[in-house]
Parts: sequence; structure tokens; C-alpha cells
Amino acid sequence: MREIFACFGIGFYLGFFRLATHLANPPIPPRVEKAYAQDWLEGWNFRKKITIDHTKIDENLTDFPVRVYLDQDADIGIAARNDGYDIRFTDSDGQTELKYEREDFVISDNKATGNFWVKIPSVSSSTGTDFYIYYGNVIAGDGQDAADVWSNGYVAVYHLNQTGTNPQVLDSTANGNNSTAAAWTPTTSGQVGSGGSFNGSSQSIAFPDSTSFATIATNKKVTVSVWVNWTSSTESYNAVAGRYSSATLNGMELLFKSNQKIAWYLNNSGGYIDGGGASVPFGQWTFVNGTYDGSQMRTYINGSINQGPTNFSGSIGGGTETVKIAKDQYGAGRWFKGTVDEVRISNTARSAAWIKADFHSGNDSLLSYEGEEAKEPTLSTAIQVNAQDYITSVSTITFPEAEPGTTVSQPYNNIDGSGSPQIFGGAGTAKPVVTLYNGGTSTLRIWYNITTFTNSVVSSEYYLINDKGAALNSADDITNAVTFDQDTSTGTTIAPGTGNEKDLYLKIVLSSLAGKTGTSTLTILGETL
Repeated sequence: MREIFACFGIGFYLGFFRLATHLANPPIPPRVEKAYAQDWLEGWNFRKKITIDHTKIDENLTDFPVRVYLDQDADIGIAARNDGYDIRFTDSDGQTELKYEREDFVISDNKATGNFWVKIPSVSSSTGTDFYIYYGNVIAGDGQDAADVWSNGYVAVYHLNQTGTNPQVLDSTANGNNSTAAAWTPTTSGQVGSGGSFNGSSQSIAFPDSTSFATIATNKKVTVSVWVNWTSSTESYNAVAGRYSSATLNGMELLFKSNQKIAWYLNNSGGYIDGGGASVPFGQWTFVNGTYDGSQMRTYINGSINQGPTNFSGSIGGGTETVKIAKDQYGAGRWFKGTVDEVRISNTARSAAWIKADFHSGNDSLLSYEGEEAKEPTLSTAIQVNAQDYITSVSTITFPEAEPGTTVSQPYNNIDGSGSPQIFGGAGTAKPVVTLYNGGTSTLRIWYNITTFTNSVVSSEYYLINDKGAALNSADDITNAVTFDQDTSTGTTIAPGTGNEKDLYLKIVLSSLAGKTGTSTLTILGETL
């Protein structure tokens, strides 16, 4: 069974009201939380373990953003919120939350598809690194923190996941290096979710200079990385991402030559790798990196070294020129034709191990996913049925406002002790004992469980559910036997919000043992639909 909730559990406030005179100002019910194991994120109902493949990690990595790709996941599609706000990630201890960014997320036909970037504090090269994805909390707020995910030396990160016509491109880092001019075509056919398509003649994206871009020249270290799927060469040099100036002749730019080789330019005075190595194929997604560590330049293709190291010690950075995708400032344009995704610029030189792991992460070949774990609640008292004195009346019962645990006072079978069943609600005048209210956002299906009074006072229990305020002809209509049932095909359905409340009528048949006292517990559980 999915998402069992103790009454008043996470996201659902099942209010109960006193009879008649108290309906206008009902008491606030006690809140009953689930009981969780120490290694479980409190408030969440489901999780899956994810493991990073250490055989693709050549050295230990710190604060590494890893891609978590959900590919039509039916488990998450059924249990998670439609907006993905309840997706969380924790370290291997199951409780320490990790920073993450939600690039995209959608549920269709009860299947979840999406891309998340999760910052893993420490990735081991000798053993698998475990972490968890949690889901199934209807009251969770949006927990993503993109700026923290990309805080480890990233100057700008562009997912190109915007929509519309020539939309502004937003930077996921805290630096706010957003575009000021954009002529491009968003496409859902990116390497990681969506990407950007460029026609090779008039489309490009520009980002103004900033103090964060200036740290590249100060540090004299840089990495430019990008996923590309180019269709053809339109010029001798096809600018992919970065900046290069005809005025200063220095920058930080990745280009593809007409012979499909990589050009990596920092400075015209020896600071370049101009071709050589492997070719970048047309019509195929390829991960390309250019790095400079202050003394040596390198290029990478699909996580492996391509060219370098090439020694260089001159100036880099490009002055105050704009950073561009699919074009540069050198000459007439150097346009790029094809699709671009996941453009990242760092003011540090990423290691070979980092770039290899980044390739497998973007290619969705770094992680393995285990099956769903469901955390069922430990059943706890939700409401205790607290009776009043039975000596003077057997036709009605009210709930005192006291906390659960009140002892039922003198539950006689009848005033004369004749053994007639006592009823919660007399014939023709039955009133609701509990009004149920769904304070969540999803429809709730609930079950009831009434434990017998202590000292064998109760011989049988019955219930009836009506719409709030609906007439009940006779207490004899309360004939449903109370048996706790966790089968998803049974139970009472309650839609969220005011106006959808249900009235729960109870009938408790007492035994022939007059004068006994005891307590009874009504437990209400539920699941979202």
C-alpha cells in the first residue's frame, strides 16, 4: 500500500468537532507524526538509493555536481508532487540533505521524467559513493539551491533550458551572468533535457563582462566545457563558447575548425591549441573541454585528453568583451551551426579525473539506481473516543476538548442495566462524532480502526460515512463493521479543501457488563491518490 498516513499526519489535517454548539469553533486536533528510523528523512515516504560508479572516478572528487536523470520513473511519478518540489537528496546516512538544482521535471501518465544536479561533497575513487533520492511529501516546499550546487569554481553555468522565442539565458550560479542579447531556438533535443539550436549565420547568445568573469584573468586559470552536436562547418573557425577579441587578441574560447578539429584559444601570442588530435563528428553529441592551469593548456573529447599539454604563460581572459555562444568578436563572426547544451565556464582548471566523471555524468553512465523503499509509519493514536457520563443519557455522546487519554466514565449498558446496546447517536437524532477534513492538496483515501474498550466493555463497533451535514435517518443505519483495511480498493475518499468534509458516525455496542470503565481509540489512516 502506498503512502500510509497516521491521522493528522504529514499534509493532512483531519479535524474533529464537538457536537452542535461547538461546530462553529472546533477544537484543534493533536498532530500525530510518523515514527521514522534514524536513517530516514523525516516527513518523506519513499526513497531510492543511488550509487556513483567508482570505476569511472580516477581520483577522489570534492563538491562534484552529478546529474540525476529520471527516465519515466513510475514509482516517483505516482508518489511525487507534480511540480517536483518534494524531491530531495541526502548523503549516504539517509538524513543529511544535499544541495541540488532541478533543471526540469514533469509527470505524465504517472511517470516522472527530469534532470537534477546534486552536489556530492565527496566522491570516492575506490568504492561506490551512495546517496538517496527522496519523494512523497505533499506539503514540501521547493528545496532546490542552484547557486550552492555551482559554487565550486563555476563562474557561469548555462543549461539552455529556457522556452519561448529568443529567451534570455539564465546563469545557474550565484554570479548572475545572464544574457543581454539572445537569438537562438530552444529545443527539447538537448544532451541533458533541453538545449539551444543555432543556424550558423545569425543566431548567437551574448553575456556581458562581469567581475566574476574577470577572476579568470586574475587567477590565470580557466575551464570551458560544452556538449555539442554540430551539423556542419560554415567557416574556417566555428566559435562554440567563450570569448575572443580582435582588439586584445586574448580570451578563453573553444572553436571547431573546418577540418572538425578543436581549436582552444587564450592568446594569439602562443596561447592556443589550433587543431590536432581527434575530430569532432557531425550529428553526434560530443563533450568538449578546454583547460588552462596557469602554465599548460589541454583539450578533451568525451572525457579523455585530446591535445596538450601546451605550455603558455601569457595573459588570458579577453578584456571586457562579451562572452558568447555560437559566435565571437574576432573578424566577421565565426558562426556555429548545430545544437549546444550545458555550457560551463570555471575560473579553475578542472582535472582530468573531474572531466572524465563529468562526461559520464552528462552521458547518464555514472549512476546506478536501486528499487523503491517505502517507509511505513508506526501506527499511533490519532483520536481517542472520550465518552461522557452515561448515567443520565444513552442517546448522544460528545468529545471533550481534553487531550486524548481521557477515561470513559461509567459506560453502563443502559440506565436500568437491562443490557440494551448503547449507541453513539440515538435513532433519528444521530449526530456526527468526527468530522474529517483533508487539508492537503491531493485526494485522500482513509481507513478507520477502533480498538475495543479496556476491561471487555465493548462487544462490537460500527461506523458510517456521510457527506458533512447529510441527514441520517436512524442510528440503525450505522452498520458497517469496523475492521482496519489497508487494501487500496477500499476506504473512504475525501477530496482536499473546505466543502469536502465527511462525517464519521460511530456506534459502539457495549457488553452486558454494567459499570465497567475504560478507553477506546479511534485511529484514522490514509493514502494519497
